[in-house]
Amino acid sequence: MAVPADLKKLDEYLLSRSYITGYQASKDDITVLAALAEAPSAQYVNVLRWYKHIEALLRISGVSGEGCGVTVKGDAPIIAAGMDVCFNLACHYIVPET
Repeated sequence: MAVPADLKKLDEYLLSRSYITGYQASKDDITVLAALAEAPSAQYVNVLRWYKHIEALLRISGVSGEGCGVTVKGDAPIIAAGMDVCFNLACHYIVPET
């Protein structure tokens, strides 16, 4: 689960942005979305707006919420090109469950 301080930074960052980087959804959005265990609370209005938008884009693109079972382990910061803040939300490797 994301730390409130990280969600606050992300919320401030998304105040004037629709996506993590650039002007359309990208792998960066998927990476940050995957790092969130659940939808953020309404306290983080910009993160919640972004979260719902990316979730909707995934649904209409045919990406299902059903996976085959992977576990994300580790803790490495997400640093996107051109970003002046770092969100310590994502993990650095994925290990398939056996």
